[in-house]
Amino acid sequence: MSVELLDPPPQTEVTNSFQHDLESLFYVFVWICSMYDAPGQLRVMDDSSSQSLLLLKWNENKEAKSIGEIKKGHLSYGGSKLAACFSPYFTTLAPFCINFFDALFPKNSGARQDYRASVSPVTHEEVIKIFERALEQVLEEESKEDRDAVKRNPPTMPYPTLPQDSPTAQKRPFDHASDNVVPGDTYPGLILANVEPVGLFVAAYGGGIGTNAINPSYRSFTLCLIFARFLNQHT
Repeated sequence: MSVELLDPPPQTEVTNSFQHDLESLFYVFVWICSMYDAPGQLRVMDDSSSQSLLLLKWNENKEAKSIGEIKKGHLSYGGSKLAACFSPYFTTLAPFCINFFDALFPKNSGARQDYRASVSPVTHEEVIKIFERALEQVLEEESKEDRDAVKRNPPTMPYPTLPQDSPTAQKRPFDHASDNVVPGDTYPGLILANVEPVGLFVAAYGGGIGTNAINPSYRSFTLCLIFARFLNQHT
């Protein structure tokens, strides 16, 4: 929940605005990246995650006003300090965290002075553009990682066997090819390593295709995509 809703100014009735919703979304994003080592895997809190322990105070059983004051104190650290709480798995999203923070609380604005999202000029469209830029950058980085992984460990798959009565089975395009085996040279698309973009997708999502098929995570892309779709539904 946003700081202003948790800790409203004295004798002021605060109405929930879309800026408050965007601020809440930011907190969910920071929480996931800081409290999880990977999707579905809670982070083990040890000395290496000491900074993330600060964020646990957001979920303590305290009055709303106290939680608001805690959040306000953490926001004063800035987006880079919050991104420093991320687990290693999500560090690629640190620049996105900073951009999102700066959009919610622009420098030299009333929103940055007391962290009132309601006075921020941010719009859904602006935040969506931030998501889109992050998606492009992260997908490009992880695609490169996956291509490198394919080169290091190219996936393989057995040649498919055709029925004996198949017309193709009666052809012998190569002297070394038997009647019931389709040579890989004839159908290079069947060999994942020969069609890297398609092969990467099939190896990752085909389920059991190939004896050493890789499994790229696209973790950051997936996380960003979920939030981007959420935002599109609320415009």
